[in-house]
Amino acid sequence: SHTLNNIQISQSQIGVLNTGSIQRIDAAITLSKGSDAEQIGALINDFTQAVIQSKELDTTRLNEIIDLTETLAEEVVGKRRPATITAVMKAIAEKVSGVAALVSAADSLWQAIRPLLPA
Repeated sequence: SHTLNNIQISQSQIGVLNTGSIQRIDAAITLSKGSDAEQIGALINDFTQAVIQSKELDTTRLNEIIDLTETLAEEVVGKRRPATITAVMKAIAEKVSGVAALVSAADSLWQAIRPLLPA
């Protein structure tokens, strides 16, 4: 089983999920702790957990969202390129479209990230 500090995945999900991406998201969440991005890290954690647990996503869409979330998490704790963050959030919004719980979680995440970006 994979030991993660923040994200919980079940044994049955390991074969389905891109665990490398999950591990990198988890590492970024850990890095965000104690920084100005801590709240965003917590929201990325919530969002990732909601994506993993969603019964409405097929494996392809689920892993596409996880890959996008990995890019987002690494940007938030790294370079914070506004164009990249905006493009990734837009792509996430498109991928979660129609899944109410995920739309709501993605929206909360965007509200928290926006103040980090230059006006």
